[in-house]
Amino acid sequence: MKQPQTRDARHRTRRPRRPAAGVLAAMAAIAAVLSLAGPANAQPRPSPGSAVGGCARRDMHVTVTPASTAPGYRVAGWLCQPRARTSTVQLLLCGLTYDHTYWTGTSPATNWTSAALERGPAVYMIDRIGIGASDHPPADQVPVDSEAVVTHQIAAALRDGHLGGYPLVVGVGHSYGSITLTAEAAQYRDLDALVLTGKQPQYNQPGLAAFQSSLYPARQDPKFAGTRMPDGYLTTPPGTRAGFFLNPDTAAPGAARWQEATKATATTGELGSISAARYQGDSQRVRVPVLIIDGTSDSLFCNTGLPCDTGIQLCQRVQDLYSPGIPVAAAVVPGAGHAIDLHRNAPIAFTAANRWIGRVTTGHVAYRPNVTTCWR
Repeated sequence: MKQPQTRDARHRTRRPRRPAAGVLAAMAAIAAVLSLAGPANAQPRPSPGSAVGGCARRDMHVTVTPASTAPGYRVAGWLCQPRARTSTVQLLLCGLTYDHTYWTGTSPATNWTSAALERGPAVYMIDRIGIGASDHPPADQVPVDSEAVVTHQIAAALRDGHLGGYPLVVGVGHSYGSITLTAEAAQYRDLDALVLTGKQPQYNQPGLAAFQSSLYPARQDPKFAGTRMPDGYLTTPPGTRAGFFLNPDTAAPGAARWQEATKATATTGELGSISAARYQGDSQRVRVPVLIIDGTSDSLFCNTGLPCDTGIQLCQRVQDLYSPGIPVAAAVVPGAGHAIDLHRNAPIAFTAANRWIGRVTTGHVAYRPNVTTCWR
């Protein structure tokens, strides 16, 4: 069995702190992005490329099958640039029933995007196909395979100049977004690293079953009234999200209300394509470095028999998931529930991810002490 080892704190390096004005500017930019979020078809949408503070609305026209030749659907995206020129972009994919605002959080303290911009990489966050401001294909057209096809097209556009020209594209996912990125990396192998949050190969079956059985047609939900949501689009009933995604003892102030106000949808196609066997098979075909981040109180993936309390435990849970020679690391966010970014300790995840990304893409930044190296 491969033995995880925690990186010695003596090898840490510090990057110079950026001026406060730069951080404030990045946060202001993300606040402006938040003003774009809303139910699909509820309001006129900005045209692709329209500037929004330090970010720009940059949509993509995509196909949902490899055989398609003409783009049939539009994916809404927001490209955010740091102050300094960069060769790296983080491609952010949210989980089921969230949209891109998951990555901007409830406040500057829970904002993954501004933390990334402060460290240097650019960010491209999307509303996955079928959610938020993106187009809504028939529900059975958006299983994980179709979303991997879409993600492949976006990764290519980020790299070849259509969305900025970044030599290094790092996939960052939450929950189902992690599943999608793993499928994309397994099939197309055009991502340079993966940060997978809120995902383990083994589910806490009671927690997952409770979440899935709670979903009901989005067209019946007051949040989506008047949006003509297609058949097979589902969402969580009002007032239930906190029980699935948050630890009330450590959630950020206002997180429960915020995630009710910003909730999105899932499709029957997505739910039907989730399986532990599929995820394991895709993971074994990944050929790039992987960082796994989970909250210790994630009710969908953790319980007494499936511990998430330390990086070493996470390493042990994925020891048969990746092929030999693939660098894998892990980090935990103490007390955080499934929606890691919506908890007070979220900056632990931000720091761990950004330092690790710097390490694997440039070699100039050491691992933080809270990142456990599973193997290399």
